[in-house]
Amino acid sequence: MKVVHLSTYDTVGGAARAAHRLHHGLLEQQVDSVIQVQTKLSDEKEIKGPANDYIKFFNLARPALEGLPLKLYPKREKIPFSMQWLPDMFQPTIEKFRPDLIHLHWICRGFKSVASLAKLSKPIVWTFHDMWAFTGGCHLADNCHGYKYRCGRCPLLCSGSENDASRWTWKRKQKYWSSLDLTIVTPSRWMAKCVKESSLFRNRRVEVIPNGIDTAKFKPVPCNMARDILNLPHNRSLILFGAVGATSDPNKGFQYLEPVIERIAAQPGDPEISLLIFGASEPENPPTFKFPAHYLGSFHDDAALALIYSAADVMLVPSRIENLVQTAIEAMACGTPVVAFKTSGNADIVDHMKNGYLARPYEAADIARGIQVIIHANTDTKEAMRKNSVNKVKECFDLKSISRKHMALYQELI
Repeated sequence: MKVVHLSTYDTVGGAARAAHRLHHGLLEQQVDSVIQVQTKLSDEKEIKGPANDYIKFFNLARPALEGLPLKLYPKREKIPFSMQWLPDMFQPTIEKFRPDLIHLHWICRGFKSVASLAKLSKPIVWTFHDMWAFTGGCHLADNCHGYKYRCGRCPLLCSGSENDASRWTWKRKQKYWSSLDLTIVTPSRWMAKCVKESSLFRNRRVEVIPNGIDTAKFKPVPCNMARDILNLPHNRSLILFGAVGATSDPNKGFQYLEPVIERIAAQPGDPEISLLIFGASEPENPPTFKFPAHYLGSFHDDAALALIYSAADVMLVPSRIENLVQTAIEAMACGTPVVAFKTSGNADIVDHMKNGYLARPYEAADIARGIQVIIHANTDTKEAMRKNSVNKVKECFDLKSISRKHMALYQELI
């Protein structure tokens, strides 16, 4: 079985990491797996970057060129919006691999055009890591339901026109993708529900297969040992917050940290607390928290991440919308309970009061309450939450099991 994965990046971002992990899980199952990327940062031979220096140079400019039409919307929200109109340059490379099946992942930033997917002649599996595939260009629709119809008057573009860039992109998807030999995979039940409500894919086959992680790498490290290695205090409860672009992406919920900490600090009798923040360096004008904050920077090494998770008492995931939060799964694999909003895909990960706490969206007070419940729990309850966290990941998100589910789907389609 020969499978070619298409992903804009090989190691940067949650979607790329999920694709990379699946690729390695398939290799261990003796699947002939290759990833074709637009931007290659690793040195792995099974990951293929640009075919020549000309394409590599052009790829550096693709994200900027891709965004040129958005200059027509100067009042637009400054969050990702992808039209994917640039001509594709990787089609000959993909055909050279002679795959039995093509697995699409996150393919924006100018990597694959909407029209180019219609030229793929093999069965396609597409994992929807966000909502882009069935919207007019946005990656997270939030409170907009335009994707259920045909987009237009896009609130992210601050557009009052029915025939704006979102309608144009939606029409191109409808035109070029109607005949795709396509099976959709969603990592969460919430995303599957969104797909079934969408105008573009409501009649398509959708399989829910979570992203997997290697539980041999993400496993508990004794807390005291982890804190010693990271030079973190032993006499404080540590609240962990982290994501790619942790302090700059409003969807990741950094804006909730300050009010959450203020509410915790206002409660009498709370233990000494510190914040751990990873995925970003300290911003130029950081908030003034009531507790000490340690900005740990970005980490791409699984062993280092396992230490960080193991050092914390609780992982805070205050994202507004998430498909399936890999940092939450990684933390739980290391025995750290998770506090998150009860929204989008979080209910697939966190079992309320068993391995974490699901707070009412988007109430900082309830997030603070969840953190306090875990920090103030007695020793037996804390230990039960740690064990439940590890067991949930092993049962639902272990990479070997997830890879086998993909293999079974591939074999059926081929």
